[in-house]
Amino acid sequence: MLWYRFAALGLAVALASTHAFSQNADTTTYPNRPVRIVVPFPAGGPTDILARVVAQRLSEVWGQPVVIENQPGANTAIAAARVAKMPADGYTLLAAMDVTMVLNPITTRNLSYDPLKDFVPITLGSKNTSLLSVRAEDGPKTVLAVLSQGNKAIEGKPIDLSKTYTTEFVKNVK
Repeated sequence: MLWYRFAALGLAVALASTHAFSQNADTTTYPNRPVRIVVPFPAGGPTDILARVVAQRLSEVWGQPVVIENQPGANTAIAAARVAKMPADGYTLLAAMDVTMVLNPITTRNLSYDPLKDFVPITLGSKNTSLLSVRAEDGPKTVLAVLSQGNKAIEGKPIDLSKTYTTEFVKNVK
């Protein structure tokens, strides 16, 4: 359901996977103190889990603690606004998502951060697919059928919500 939110955690992944970075950095260079990754979702979700896995590896590579701070709210805007106000020193990272960088600027007036000026993307952390699906037994079989049901509801013929279900499926691709 929320798998698409993995989309842009990549900042930490890039640093963790850079073997040369860990070999050539001396102890007086970055990072010489704890680093935090702000996750704009509650603990336990897919973005939080990925951030924690990456943080663990970064801590091992850097020899410095990497701490996850969950700050959900306002469709990720609270965390983004907070990180945007922090010094641009690399010690506060944001697990930014498509919502944070694309949808919020389009849908929110007076957003307190500018994704193009306040953040620099490093790499993509993960990619995933969201699916539109329905109950196989009696759900509509095509997107056109779904739209048709919506049109019927608009015309004053409400849809029987007890027969309408949405489910996500993950398919292994070889």
